[in-house]
Amino acid sequence: MAPSLQSTRTSRTTTFASSFRNILLLGLATFASADFDVTTFGFALDGTVQDTTPADLFDTTAVCAAPRNWYPYKGDWSAWTQRPMCIDTEPNNAMGVNTQTFCTYANANFADGRGIVLVTSPRVIETILKVPAFAKPSSIAGMNDLINGAFGPPPYVPHVFPMKGIGLVANRSLSRGERIMQETPTWIYDRGMFGVVEERDRLPMHWHGVYMLPKEARDELLALHGAHGGDFVDDLMRTNAFGAYYTDQDMHNNLLPRISRFNHDCRPNAHYYFDPMTMTQYVHAIREIMPNEEILINYTDGETPYQERQAATMVSWGFACSCSICRQPADHIAASDNRIAQIHSIKEKLNDWTTPQPDRTKMAELLIDLYKQERLHAPIATAFEAAAYAYSVIGDRYNTIKYAGQAVEALTILYGADHDLTVDLAGMMNEPETHRTWKFSVKEDGDEAGDDIVEATTTSG
Repeated sequence: MAPSLQSTRTSRTTTFASSFRNILLLGLATFASADFDVTTFGFALDGTVQDTTPADLFDTTAVCAAPRNWYPYKGDWSAWTQRPMCIDTEPNNAMGVNTQTFCTYANANFADGRGIVLVTSPRVIETILKVPAFAKPSSIAGMNDLINGAFGPPPYVPHVFPMKGIGLVANRSLSRGERIMQETPTWIYDRGMFGVVEERDRLPMHWHGVYMLPKEARDELLALHGAHGGDFVDDLMRTNAFGAYYTDQDMHNNLLPRISRFNHDCRPNAHYYFDPMTMTQYVHAIREIMPNEEILINYTDGETPYQERQAATMVSWGFACSCSICRQPADHIAASDNRIAQIHSIKEKLNDWTTPQPDRTKMAELLIDLYKQERLHAPIATAFEAAAYAYSVIGDRYNTIKYAGQAVEALTILYGADHDLTVDLAGMMNEPETHRTWKFSVKEDGDEAGDDIVEATTTSG
């Protein structure tokens, strides 16, 4: 089944130990944020419920005028620690666009007091409030605790790199699959706002949201770098955001200040995924990482050729990638691009369930080799999945179990253990004969004995 990843950055119950917090904040303090007197904003940042409109905020911060025609939310706002402020867009009858409402929601108590701000529509908020992270706060207790978490103290330390700035370096050996970091977003905003809300209204809404965060989360957010210039908060958001879906069609950006500290590599040693149920982004090692080695994630799609990756990093983050694969000689880069092209060609054939594929197992084995050659240690899950399907089709029980097991291990890192695809392959590993692909055959014209096409059996990735 093709995955539909719902995700392509206090005042606490448990707090940082002060010594580690000082080290972390020293490493993050590339931006000296102003120490505003938040009591002048008309709302509290200590988790208490406030029903006041922050009318003085924009004069105090000297950002810009308040959004035009914004108003206090009129419905039930018991889930929030401050009354949401909303704005309605202008309808465009010629384009068939109706009025849309966007509000700034804040809960200073979310995730043990780390806090969260969301700038989105009431319709999306209805969905978000139903997920366990909001409906059952105890389900994410301790999620952001860097010291007393279930996985022990952080396996990394901040380090300043010439030309790159701050990154994170392993302080011990890490094995494939080992948890490196987990973090709930401090800020979530609807990408759809950019097309329908004018900048002079959108920017002050964002600044309003920043100062609805508890101080620790706000300081971490404001310590991030931007790459585009212009409005400071807008730049931070554009540079450091991770895309996520909270409904089937509404793309949002998550800001996770700690995970944003990982630098980029087209062939990284770590991988992240976002789980919308726990409202948490997880980072795991995807190969062995040695002490003092920088921990790196991929900002782009690793299965794209060199020129596309270079364009992506330059446009979105303002740098030309010089990672281990991008600084290779031209003939090596060409060979890599050729392998990427082969990966796409083979996946296209493996995803065709309308015609017989007599070489399906050979193609799947080749796909595994190509992923290994390209050092694509996270998306290799796609190849293991394809191999499990291929051997299931011909009724090879033991190779089906072998590759389904490898797929489960890799998919757990790629998407998470509870993802539908991971669960599906786990079932296949335990009972291959009951899987929908077992001894599957394509029904050809006049062949009444053939099976119907397997519904949505498409190699992921």
